[in-house]
Amino acid sequence: MESKAPWYWLSFADDTGFRGGCYVQADGNLLPGMEPVNKAPEAFELARAIRKSHELGINPGGSVMSIGPVTSEELFKMVPPEQRNVLLSKADLKRIGGFVNEKGELK
Repeated sequence: MESKAPWYWLSFADDTGFRGGCYVQADGNLLPGMEPVNKAPEAFELARAIRKSHELGINPGGSVMSIGPVTSEELFKMVPPEQRNVLLSKADLKRIGGFVNEKGELK
């Protein structure tokens, strides 16, 4: 059964800079104590998306920024299947045209 959960773009960075990013669906399992302080539904979706990046082994650590939610329909138009649920480098993003300008710098 296909999940109806929305998709998110997660971008990871630390003091050294960009560590990678990923498009993940917000259907991860929250562990006890992981509930967000903000009880809005979007906060729970984002927490599930971050958890999903851990479950998939594609969260390199550091601070996380997000864009979303994005519907499956929108994502499927923009991002090929092989670029979903994987950690993408700056070079990967430049190649597929996501969140990187013509100089290869993150937008």
